[in-house]
Amino acid sequence: MAPSPVLPMRESAGGPMARAEERPYGQAPTGGQARDMKQWEIRSAIAADAMMTPVPHAAPSRGEVLLAQLPIVVWTTDSVLTFTSSDGSGLDELTLGPDQIVGLTLFDLFDTDDPRLPAISAHVRALNGETVSFDMRLADRAFHGRVSPLKDGEGEQIGTICAVIEEGSADIAVLEASALVTVE
Repeated sequence: MAPSPVLPMRESAGGPMARAEERPYGQAPTGGQARDMKQWEIRSAIAADAMMTPVPHAAPSRGEVLLAQLPIVVWTTDSVLTFTSSDGSGLDELTLGPDQIVGLTLFDLFDTDDPRLPAISAHVRALNGETVSFDMRLADRAFHGRVSPLKDGEGEQIGTICAVIEEGSADIAVLEASALVTVE
């Protein structure tokens, strides 16, 4: 819908809503006052209609549908391995919500200082430009993961993007195929 043109308000003694006492008794607004009042009424009606019109919700993207239906967890980290996002239906199995781990580091998540832990070393390799598969344990569950460099719109590496799937919950090929999906 094209925006309605904004009509300038003409200055008059008392403006478009001049009180009756500013006009001679019983005299209807005339000329500029009447036009200004009509413009004010039209703008008010348009504004009221805009406030009452429901905003349509966008249909979920393909990526959102995949995250809701595949038993995976997807997360991103920055260049110092601090989580910047996390999502996916696999979070339910870990009793986590979307983005609940944002702000933690991989070291915090795994409660370690050891950079040789397979998940952490895979992310370090991804920071160096590699795409790496790895296995990990979290919350007494075994997972298979795949991590890749995360790049911005100009192609500059800004962190990592990782997808993990619980072993035995689905075919690991699903995870490998999900790495081919374009993130929207």
